Amino acid sequence: MSASVSSDRSNLRKRGTMLAYIFANQGWGSLMGSVVFLIVLQCYKGPMNDRQETSKVDGVWRIVIGVSLVPAFGTLYQRLTLPEATRYTEAQNVAKGNDLELKLNDNLPRVEARIAEPPAPNKAQFSGANSNQNVVLQEIGFDGKSGSTPWEKLYNLGIGSLIITALGFVPGYYVTVLTVEYVGRKNIQLMGFIMEALFLGILAGKFYTLNKIAFIVNFALLQFFFNFGANTTTYMYPAEVFPTRFKAFAHGISAACGKAGAIVTALAFNVLNEKFGTPLVLWILVGCCLGGASFTLLLPEVRGRDPDVFYEEELVRGRQGLY
Repeated sequence: MSASVSSDRSNLRKRGTMLAYIFANQGWGSLMGSVVFLIVLQCYKGPMNDRQETSKVDGVWRIVIGVSLVPAFGTLYQRLTLPEATRYTEAQNVAKGNDLELKLNDNLPRVEARIAEPPAPNKAQFSGANSNQNVVLQEIGFDGKSGSTPWEKLYNLGIGSLIITALGFVPGYYVTVLTVEYVGRKNIQLMGFIMEALFLGILAGKFYTLNKIAFIVNFALLQFFFNFGANTTTYMYPAEVFPTRFKAFAHGISAACGKAGAIVTALAFNVLNEKFGTPLVLWILVGCCLGGASFTLLLPEVRGRDPDVFYEEELVRGRQGLY
């Protein structure tokens, strides 16, 4: 809904920047989540590390979850009182007088299918990369197994997550913000998939021979091009390509396809990893990225494109076809 709401209230010239900027808050959320975890964990260092009261970890996660609710409740009032966008209201009024509604709606599923396909391989790659994050953290010495006490293990895990988020997540989001209106959504998504395939291929081919620094650099670049790529553009595309009247519904279908890919990957990753090893799983993710790049070629470039204008043109062509 955040994408649909933002798109309805943006002008064409800055719509991509607005959407990318809003989505970039996800990166800050990940970064601040790691920071809050480390701060709370530091407050419990005495009981957990010195007095070995490991049960205090229960208080750590409860506080972290509680803090994460603060920004959500902070936006609740604004969301509840937010009026409908003028563009949405006008689209609904136009729809009431549209006598070709049923005829033209038959074309909608085909358009939805084109937009719904890319997020599935994209989210599969993202979920797989996140599932493999523990493997990478282990290689660079910041996994949950390193450390002499439970507190040190948790602290190292928090530091590792912070490193990956700071190096890849946040920079990738903001490079997209700065370039999306110049490079275009389609080019960014295509480039992102190809670069993700490249760095996943390096990890897969050199998994047992890369040193610690190479692992950090490679995984950071993978995360960078994931966010300066398909993770951001698959959030933007449905909000920009569908007319206002169908936008939220179609965006929901696209998001559901993405989540389906993430669920399948999350369920299959550990099974495949144990049976075939991490390199083979990474090669599968390379295939997902190349599949996403192939689907991207089917998409239109939506920079400066008003979907409602295109929808009206379809209405006109439909009327001409009747007479």
